[in-house]
Amino acid sequence: MERNRKMDEIHWQGKPKFWSYDSYLGLVALLIIIPLGIMFLEAFDKNLSHPVDRRDVFDAFYTFALLFYPLACIITGAVYLLWKRTVYTIQGDKLRIETGVWDCRITQIRIEDIKDIEIYQSPIFKKLNIANIQVFTSGVGEKSKIVIQGIPDYEKVFNLIEDIREKNRKR
Repeated sequence: MERNRKMDEIHWQGKPKFWSYDSYLGLVALLIIIPLGIMFLEAFDKNLSHPVDRRDVFDAFYTFALLFYPLACIITGAVYLLWKRTVYTIQGDKLRIETGVWDCRITQIRIEDIKDIEIYQSPIFKKLNIANIQVFTSGVGEKSKIVIQGIPDYEKVFNLIEDIREKNRKR
């Protein structure tokens, strides 16, 4: 009975930081910044000394708002939902990842099946003090690499997985 209780014990549970979705959020920024820059450049004639009619600037801004703002909102909303629905859990001797926006995807692997584990930090992640933990298993293709994305306590999780792997090897 005691062994079953230890196997079901949640050792760690966490979520990625919202800013770990930097590539999506960067796309949203580009969708806003580039058209605004183009709009303001077009607001001046070729020698950049005489502004054109304010109505042209308003028309350009209106076109921008109709085209790009809804797209930026949709992308940001989808990223928010993905972030909200992603949960990582280390329970007993299993790693479980729950994610999905419209459909729920649950991936669960036994920690003893993990062949290698590494921490990856991009320059942006270093500034945000978050990292991805990449877990490699003996599976084939997509199943052989699992990423625990954008977590702040990455060293704790890395060490926890390593400790559980060591305990399973000693058994």
